[in-house]
Amino acid sequence: MEKISLEITEKDYRKLVELVYLGVVLHKTYSEKEFKSMHKAEQAVYYQATRFDSKDLVKYSPELKKYIATTELMDRMDLFREEYNYNTFYDELIERLAEREFISFYSREQSNSMDADKKEEALDFLRKKYDAAAMEGGLLRILEKAKNLI
Repeated sequence: MEKISLEITEKDYRKLVELVYLGVVLHKTYSEKEFKSMHKAEQAVYYQATRFDSKDLVKYSPELKKYIATTELMDRMDLFREEYNYNTFYDELIERLAEREFISFYSREQSNSMDADKKEEALDFLRKKYDAAAMEGGLLRILEKAKNLI
């Protein structure tokens, strides 16, 4: 397999390490498939940590005989991942609640006869309703608050 050369700044390398860490964590969480090739790519990136003065992000573990993310990197990326998951959860929840209400309000025939703009307008209205409810009090109050809005 042909190797490539990559010119990158230290700052960009540090961002690449973060991306690789997140990618491997997410990939491993949802799929063990292709993990071997992902691990090989991860090690190739992590191997360069000394060259890019990034020992605070990656270190070599003699016991494991591989490069691993430092606790500092894991903690920082886990905070990012938690925030991402939290925001994604609310976005997805709001979307599904809006779709559920749309389906309960409009019959299949009404929905099918509606033009795309009108349907999107109705869904957007419902998204805003649930988003406002979420801002008011979080998950526990979304449904209760949404009943009283609009």
